[in-house]
Amino acid sequence: MKGAPQKVDFKNEKEALSYKLALIGKKYFGTLTFNATDKTIDRYQSIFLVIVKSGGVSQQTLAKMIDVDKSTIVRMVDYLQEHDLVKRTVNPDDRREHIVVPTDKAQVVARCMAEDYIKVNDWAFKDFSKAERELFYSMLERIFQNLQHHPSDQYSIQYQKATDKNKDEK
Repeated sequence: MKGAPQKVDFKNEKEALSYKLALIGKKYFGTLTFNATDKTIDRYQSIFLVIVKSGGVSQQTLAKMIDVDKSTIVRMVDYLQEHDLVKRTVNPDDRREHIVVPTDKAQVVARCMAEDYIKVNDWAFKDFSKAERELFYSMLERIFQNLQHHPSDQYSIQYQKATDKNKDEK
């Protein structure tokens, strides 16, 4: 196609579902991190809670659960291990496989995080009825299931605390 690039004509940028979901995710995790009762970790909260809830899970299973590659899981688990929240143990049934298990410290941090999630969810769903909340989650699940049937590339969103310079640019 030669000539001037063609303009994409959204009625407004909010028509792209990914735009709104990304903004909500960024704001949600920023609010969660800022208001956290326990400041031990500032990322990978979701995968951390999966590990704690499971009591122990292989890195391969974690990768499949959240649809990321194994090297990404290794970085996530390394971060959690550096903060003394998980440890790797060799699977006695398959010595090639590592099981990621939560530490005692993880149990304490997870309880605080669960309370924080409840608090931030309550803020997010202010003035929503119980039925509206359930409908929202049901619709999100339907969107997810609808997209599961289509090929996609793997993407990762790396939220990081904004520096003062970044805040001024917004």
